[in-house]
Amino acid sequence: MNRIAAVIVSCMLAACSSAPPPLPGSEEKPSSASINAQLGLSYMKAGNLEVAEVKLLRALAQDPELVETYQYLAELYSQKGMYTEAEDYYRQALRRAPQDASALNNYGAFLCGRGRYQEAERQFLKAVDVPGYRQRDEALENAALCMMRVPDAARAEQHLRQAVSLNPRRGRSLLLLAQLSFDHGDLPAAQSYLNSLGKVAAPSPESLWLGVRVASRLGETKQARELAEQLKQQFPESAESKRLGMSPRQ
Repeated sequence: MNRIAAVIVSCMLAACSSAPPPLPGSEEKPSSASINAQLGLSYMKAGNLEVAEVKLLRALAQDPELVETYQYLAELYSQKGMYTEAEDYYRQALRRAPQDASALNNYGAFLCGRGRYQEAERQFLKAVDVPGYRQRDEALENAALCMMRVPDAARAEQHLRQAVSLNPRRGRSLLLLAQLSFDHGDLPAAQSYLNSLGKVAAPSPESLWLGVRVASRLGETKQARELAEQLKQQFPESAESKRLGMSPRQ
């Protein structure tokens, strides 16, 4: 479970560098600061952090109120391991736009990556409370992942249930709920979540391996064999495929 959380937190941190969408109907030409900020983002995505830093600092000098520049600088300094500077830029972004749900979510991802789980949870839940925020299910899932790393399974499950209630097609949340239910020994719930997952997402090594273990524990030998065969055929090189033959409790 910790491995799954670590992988997803890394995805959260990568998402920090996504650009905000343009305002609908806006025909205004981008400012020089905005152009430099986007150039900085492009260089950062390409791994050219030195040039990215030059572009972003130039954007900041051109327009000290452009919130996205602070977010991009925060991510850049996080990638460079300059965590004090990164946090300062996240805080500056939120001082200028305290209701920016994307900034709250990104700051939460940063804090979670630094092991400051309760602080991260607060930022994610602030994002959830922002009126009109469309990624509330994502923020709730992120909050759950941080609670899984505490570990606080009860709070993680609470957040995941909320995420799925907002978006029943949230496959990752369904998989995590299935895993938590399996860990608790609630096999019918785990199977139910896996069934729901199968309706909205293609099989993955993680979901098939969990399905094998759930079916084995429930005494559904035929289903366990079928899922194991599917895992071997579709993902023969996966770590999960190599675990076949281990105890279903593992």
